[in-house]
Amino acid sequence: MKTWINGEFVNWEDAKVPILSHGFSRGTAIFEVVDIVCAQKGPAFFGLDAHMKRFFNSAAYMHMDLPLSAEEMIQACMDTARKNDISYGAAKFFAYYSADVIPHDKKIDIAIFCMDFGMPKTEKLQLPPPVTVCVSSYRKSHPESVPVHAKATGNYVGGYLAKMEAKEQGFDDVIFLDTMGFVA
Repeated sequence: MKTWINGEFVNWEDAKVPILSHGFSRGTAIFEVVDIVCAQKGPAFFGLDAHMKRFFNSAAYMHMDLPLSAEEMIQACMDTARKNDISYGAAKFFAYYSADVIPHDKKIDIAIFCMDFGMPKTEKLQLPPPVTVCVSSYRKSHPESVPVHAKATGNYVGGYLAKMEAKEQGFDDVIFLDTMGFVA
């Protein structure tokens, strides 16, 4: 699989981020995940314009100046899907500071991955089995503490901890509440 990084295609196993990068060590990377579906005229991104708008909104929340326009990002996504001959799958794209710990130069790197899931076999529709859930002791971050509307990697730590807590208690899934006690 080929990965698009800052305008170049590299093998996905060669796509690396420095361990002390701000995006990795501080959770400031932003991302989006978009389905690639089979359409009448061939593979298509499902809702790419809306995902791209949210990506750029996330960048604004995180005070990131993206080095590409939305149109250039869309073209890079399409190029990456074509390069990997994707017919059914997903694209995941990131913007992040690869600079060590504190990004003094504010240079933003962009990475795009497109993965093919293969065509699923058609089967008779079956309802999923019931699941057990619990209410987590963790809470979603308050909007005045961090930009919770940004799809930033650090914003997902609470949800991860809530899910792990539920699994450790023997539940299938979790109900996550906000700081006011409402379902998040």
